[in-house]
Formats: sequence, structure tokens, C-alpha cells
Amino acid sequence: MDAIRTANHAWIKHAHLTLRNFTARNCSEPFRISHTNHVLAEDLSIVNEPAAEDSPIRLQKVQDAVIRRVTVQGLRNGVDLVKACNESDFALEKVTRGNSNVGSGK
Repeated sequence: MDAIRTANHAWIKHAHLTLRNFTARNCSEPFRISHTNHVLAEDLSIVNEPAAEDSPIRLQKVQDAVIRRVTVQGLRNGVDLVKACNESDFALEKVTRGNSNVGSGK
């Protein structure tokens, strides 16, 4: 299940996507954006229980993206917060990575 996903095509010029104030709980791919220019995503909360084993944010052919004020809980140690592929260009600002043992009492 995805929380936020675009299924844009490369031949259409998608641009100026703004997403604010959302929470993704226990999603396999919480935030997946493709083929879009000028993306702004603010105030994201991503929570997984059990801890996710793959990057919760995926960008494919995304240019000029800013992702700010992100809180992630439940991400295994060593897993990157963002997986960017196919020439994606992005900036992360004010990221908080929480406990990877959410709800386990550890």
C-alpha cells in the first residue's frame, strides 16, 4: 500500500507538486514520486511497525525537489531514508529519524 504516489508519464511535463501535513502508517512505499519537476513536501510523518527494511521515500526522475520537516519512525539501521534513481535531484531539510523499535518496548 502506498500513502502518496504519482504515476506520471515521462512524456507529459508534470510540475509544481506541493504536499503538506501527511502521515503514512505501515505502508510498503509511503512516498513515491516520479517524473515531476519542482516538488515540495513538508511536515511528513512516516511510521512503520515492524521496522521497514527499504527506503520509505522514493524519487524517480524528479528534479528540484525539497523534502523538509520529515519524521521517520520504524526504519531499520543502515537503510537510507531516500532512494533516488534516474537522475533525481533533491534536498532534505530537518529530518528526524526515530527509534527503529517502535512499539516494541525496547
